[in-house]
Amino acid sequence: MRLLVAVSMVLATSACLQRGRPIGDDPFRGGSRGGGGGEDSQLTVEVRNLNFNDISVFAFRRGERIRVGDITGKTDRTFQVPWAFSVPVQFRVEIVSGRSCTTRTVNGDPGAGIWIQVPADVGLSQCRVGRR
Repeated sequence: MRLLVAVSMVLATSACLQRGRPIGDDPFRGGSRGGGGGEDSQLTVEVRNLNFNDISVFAFRRGERIRVGDITGKTDRTFQVPWAFSVPVQFRVEIVSGRSCTTRTVNGDPGAGIWIQVPADVGLSQCRVGRR
């Protein structure tokens, strides 16, 4: 009798797990199912490149380097970066020719918008950053 009750409990528990979230789906990553996905788990980063050179943009959060994307010279571009937690973020802009600049730290909240302005003379002027 105890064996039958134990087997029934295991089957009932596994059936509940199957409905709530697919097996292997990490509940802390903000997936597209089960609440936590969508635009609220993204950070919108708008970059204005005033420099003639192509650039690469990286985000730094808690020591982790995240590639945001590349932008050609004299263009604007918007990126969506997966972002599940409210943590400070800093951006580094690297020009293909070698110069770079790092922004001040801003608060990165899921669903927030951040703008970055890359100056024409990177290395001599600072990259600017702010929140929308």
